Amino acid sequence: MHRVRIFLAVMILLPLATLASSVSADGLLDAGTAENLSGRGIVYEKTISGDVVFVNSIGELTYFTVNDGVHTPVWNISLGVTVKVGVLDSQNNWLAIGHSSGALMVNMVLQEVNNNLSTSNNSVSSLDFDVDADMWVGGAVDSRAATEYRGNTALAGGDQTDFHLGGITDVEVLSDGRVITSGNDNNVFIHDFSDSQPAQVLTMSNGITSIEIDSTETFLYAITSGGEVAKWQISDWSLMSIQLASTSSKLDYLEISENDTELYIGSVQMQSLWVLESSSLSEIENLQTMGTTISTQRGSRGELYVISALSTNTLVRLFDLDTDGDGITDSIDIFPNDSTQWIDSDGDGWGDNSDGNNSDAFPSDPTQWLDSDGDGFGDNQAGTDADLFPNNGDQHADRDGDGWGDDLGEHSDVYPDDPTQWLDSDGDGYGDNPSGTNFDACPNQNGFSQHDRRGCQDGDADGWSDGDENWTYSADECLSQQINCADRFPTDSTQWSDRDGDGYGDNSEGVRGDSCPSTSGTSTKIIIHSLDASFETTAAFGCIDSDSDGYADYGDDLPDDSMEFLDADSDGVGSRTDYDDSNAAIQIEEQHCILETTDDSLTCRSWRDSTYQEYISTEESPTSYADWLRAQTPVDDGDDDSIDSAIQDALLYGGLSFVALTAILLMFGGIQQIRRKRRALAEIGGVKGFNPDHAMDELSVSESGGVFEATGEVIDQELWDDDIEKIEISHETGDDIEEIDSKEVPDIDSAPTAESDDDSSLEDMAGTSTIVDTSAAAATEIPEVQEMADAGAQSSTTTEHVASAPPEAPPLPSGGLPAGWTEEQWRWYGHQWLKDNS
Repeated sequence: MHRVRIFLAVMILLPLATLASSVSADGLLDAGTAENLSGRGIVYEKTISGDVVFVNSIGELTYFTVNDGVHTPVWNISLGVTVKVGVLDSQNNWLAIGHSSGALMVNMVLQEVNNNLSTSNNSVSSLDFDVDADMWVGGAVDSRAATEYRGNTALAGGDQTDFHLGGITDVEVLSDGRVITSGNDNNVFIHDFSDSQPAQVLTMSNGITSIEIDSTETFLYAITSGGEVAKWQISDWSLMSIQLASTSSKLDYLEISENDTELYIGSVQMQSLWVLESSSLSEIENLQTMGTTISTQRGSRGELYVISALSTNTLVRLFDLDTDGDGITDSIDIFPNDSTQWIDSDGDGWGDNSDGNNSDAFPSDPTQWLDSDGDGFGDNQAGTDADLFPNNGDQHADRDGDGWGDDLGEHSDVYPDDPTQWLDSDGDGYGDNPSGTNFDACPNQNGFSQHDRRGCQDGDADGWSDGDENWTYSADECLSQQINCADRFPTDSTQWSDRDGDGYGDNSEGVRGDSCPSTSGTSTKIIIHSLDASFETTAAFGCIDSDSDGYADYGDDLPDDSMEFLDADSDGVGSRTDYDDSNAAIQIEEQHCILETTDDSLTCRSWRDSTYQEYISTEESPTSYADWLRAQTPVDDGDDDSIDSAIQDALLYGGLSFVALTAILLMFGGIQQIRRKRRALAEIGGVKGFNPDHAMDELSVSESGGVFEATGEVIDQELWDDDIEKIEISHETGDDIEEIDSKEVPDIDSAPTAESDDDSSLEDMAGTSTIVDTSAAAATEIPEVQEMADAGAQSSTTTEHVASAPPEAPPLPSGGLPAGWTEEQWRWYGHQWLKDNS
């Protein structure tokens, strides 16, 4: 790359300068891949003889001869290092290779490694030879400067360049001994070790990624990480520069053509290659590339070969000319100056395009090209199958001598130019003779398969025949014996073979293409992580999926866990299980609470409470943290309080029992009265003046003060004769026993008539003077505790039992307070709710 451009090569190739510049203006077309080299290429150096030295990233060196882009290997050796950079000396006797921990010298004559120097694990980023064949080695990280070596030893008292902040990117040595280095610090240093003057500094706006010197040492060229191209005249260091790409576009490849007329500049970021006119820096071409461009070579016709390194291989791509503008590049256009013709299959000088100039009536016959009578036989009598009747289109001879006539009619030859074929029974274009050329494997079945066997049915029209009992699919037999190569996927035109037998086709571009065609697998997808911590799922069929979760092992963060496939924080715990999959330090709730001290939730407080943690570690059925906290609150358990609490509980539950019994008795008494009344009516029947509907004629309820009173009168009870027995109810609370006698229910026979006192009430009939609300709403009301002036005080109205509140509310359910409940209600009646809903 550096010293190959010697004056001898310049003189030999100088005539190509005019050709290259003129034909480039016509534009280049991508003609595809001319060659595919093994491994990711690092070094692609053209020798003085026109051969090529190629070294890939794993240290495999191959020496090729090259003809029209076709590489033929001559010899190769393995260097056993991870290659970073390489350069040939001017005589092509030595190849210097920089690797991850030093540099080595390859003797190109003896084809062996002679010297291997160590740079103390400092990766070498640049190399060049000086006029004494000493090697200058530049380091990207530790040294950040270029050092002079002879053999495998740094020269005693040898020279070293100035340091570049951010590392050195390239080194070039002039024939007068001056050493030029570039770096990521935006600077170019020119060192002249013949005097004591400091290095001259050239500065750009961005980091300088590569430098090159033309073969006459007239100009120094440079490219930057900010899309700039610079050109200095070495005599006075005057600068010419252009902004080739945007300031955010990094240029990383620079090479000068062998005749110094063109610059080749590449960008991995933009996947582009620019061809510039070296004198004016004007753009000639802008080509779309792929991978990393490591070399560019002009062909003899002006075509351009671009060598692109991919991850596992290196492509030699051809960008060719199209002089006549017919869309066919000159390398394959037989008529490069005739836009109406481009193919001459038989090489007779007549084009195959029947609508073009000088079209060939017989494009496959180099001895025939005209057919005046149009019968399909050439006019050239010296040619093959000459027409004995050039002006009569009805007759001809039997050219192939197979006994089948060439003319139409009985016993006519379907293949008059093929002595091995004459019939095509199914009309699919393939002959019936199994010993003939292009024979029909299915002569009685019209079909158009062509890859595995000809003329058989091909349901999906992909060129591979549908299988039958005599022709199946066997990957092993097809590869080794070319038999049983039927279409493995007869209804899918994009797939036909399945080498590993996992049900996914080998064609990666087809439907459900196998991402691992040589390894059987069941995967359907993988996840791909992005630098911004996001990820995406993409299809990946047919690869090993150890945990059968659908994700291929190579795209599954947890390939042995069928329940997990994503581990965003790479802590070994899947996102479904991980409490916080964005933080590798947190997998469970406890870690979150310990680390996230700002989380003051009750849960996190419980984790940080060492006393509570000690408690739950010793209990088989520990209570919740909330209940445990309540239990820690001091409670006055004196004797008086215990007695008061017991009395309050007795009053509460006794009062409730009294209310419930009273309501039941009222209902039962009313029902019994109605039954007796009906029975009496049935016995007396027809007695004048008796109407059961008027047995109870009036019921009025009025609110007086804070107590509800009910009054009612029986207007006509002349047939009632039963009595309601006296009811006695006692209620015990603690040591005090209070008996509450129900009022005697009056005898039905002596009950008041319509003229009775209006003050008689239903309470008197039922044995009580108080109506108790037994509705659902009342059940949730909290009894009020009446304050007594002293132990013997009595209420001026109805005596009420005083209920004491429970000493502690029951624990809340997991869903919180039930809908419609208040905290006070829960304190009183929550135990019952928990019992009913457990």
